[in-house]
Amino acid sequence: NADNGNISGNCIKATTTITFTAYKPAHLLFPAADYCGNVVVCPISIPNAVIEAEEISMQTIEEDEVKRLLPKRTKNSHKGDYGKALIIAGSSGMSGAAYLCAQACARSGAGLVTVCVPKCIHSIMEAKTTEVMTIGLPDNNGAISTDALPLMLERASKSDIVVFGPGISNQD
Repeated sequence: NADNGNISGNCIKATTTITFTAYKPAHLLFPAADYCGNVVVCPISIPNAVIEAEEISMQTIEEDEVKRLLPKRTKNSHKGDYGKALIIAGSSGMSGAAYLCAQACARSGAGLVTVCVPKCIHSIMEAKTTEVMTIGLPDNNGAISTDALPLMLERASKSDIVVFGPGISNQD
């Protein structure tokens, strides 16, 4: 279904899909997006006024737009000039959530990324990450202890953004 991305019955899984004028919701929404492969939008001279009259509520952002919006990094700068992100995450058996969050944060352009995890998984984070700073927090039964609160608050006060929760245990 081009309007909602639902699959009705049998469907071909394409390598490439060519669509005219603009993306349709099915090219971007799952499960149909999995069947589209590489989507190529081809203009067919439909006037912009006709497209705008449709009042389409979906938008996409292309790679060149993202590059244009990101600030240029000067040669005389350091990573702290481009945002300080603090991630408080993880617990015993859930180091992957903390790791994935840290990697996503670093890849999205944050300059200085620090991930705080319970001490019981700190060595795992140290081994998995190279560009991210790590801090081991006091833990209790594999989860961050309430004793860690002062350190978390101090680090948060020096950060531009705080992510709290990926892989946090609900242990007491």
